[in-house]
Amino acid sequence: MGKSDKGYIMNWYDQSQIVFGLIALKKIKHHSVLPKNLYPPFDTPVAYMHENPEWEIEDIHLKFQSNEWEIAMNAARSLNGTATTVNWARDLEKMRIMWETGAKLTKTGDKLQKGEDVEVLSIVSDLKMMSVADEIGLQLASEVDLTDVVALQKCGWKEIDETFGGIPASGPLVVY
Repeated sequence: MGKSDKGYIMNWYDQSQIVFGLIALKKIKHHSVLPKNLYPPFDTPVAYMHENPEWEIEDIHLKFQSNEWEIAMNAARSLNGTATTVNWARDLEKMRIMWETGAKLTKTGDKLQKGEDVEVLSIVSDLKMMSVADEIGLQLASEVDLTDVVALQKCGWKEIDETFGGIPASGPLVVY
């Protein structure tokens, strides 16, 4: 398992296996990971967890019979303390993006070698997405810095400023 400066980077399947194991062991929250970011077969039980927040591991074993679940939990148990120090959800999303981009690049390379036209803009967009994957996407709420966030700002209209404290700095003001 290779460690980058941002976390643990491995192939998408291995990353998904460990993340599923961490979720199954309740070391990380199931809703911190989007099911689409997990490699099959780990995506389906996590989608089930999203739909059934009171899930238990026994539910997963009964509903989705596979020997993968125990292997995933054993892989997660072997992390030796890194279960909570790595942003697994972010790294998992990064691995999915890398996998999907790699698959597109393979198809594009084949087309280029055959002299066929290719969709260059989508490839460029995917590569740009990979380069900023750490700055976008899901982030743990505990990592969000709210010290300089201004929720409301004065608008100069006395009734709104006194009644509501101002208008939202971003987003609409909804009054019922």
